[in-house]
Amino acid sequence: LGVALQEQLGVFRATGNVDQADPDVGLNVVESVISVSQMLNDGLGNFAGKGLASITFTNRDNPLAGYAVFAATLRDPASLGCRADFNHDGVANSQDFFDFLTAFFTNAPNADFNHDGVINSQDFFDFLTAFFAGCP
Repeated sequence: LGVALQEQLGVFRATGNVDQADPDVGLNVVESVISVSQMLNDGLGNFAGKGLASITFTNRDNPLAGYAVFAATLRDPASLGCRADFNHDGVANSQDFFDFLTAFFTNAPNADFNHDGVINSQDFFDFLTAFFAGCP
């Protein structure tokens, strides 16, 4: 609840036993954006103007794995960027289109552009809509 956008950025090799660097379970890096408007839509109440006091995680898939927060950023919703900038390089151009196509045809997690849990033609159409709308 309250999550406006969630995207898997990748799964990376991890090591265990700190000093021995044994192979271990991969590190799944996910970015989530929580917005006041989404919290209102989800019936959580109006949190406009309030500060972040804590972060809580639930519904863990793997009871043996831990969680880590690498960064938390509070910002004005207007600064969230442009959805057409698929590769997050600061500009929306043909490279974003090609990067989305690559993600889409390889079923990469970030190809779920509308975040409905499946990668299908609707993601393709939603990306095209955002791409042709451009960035402000």
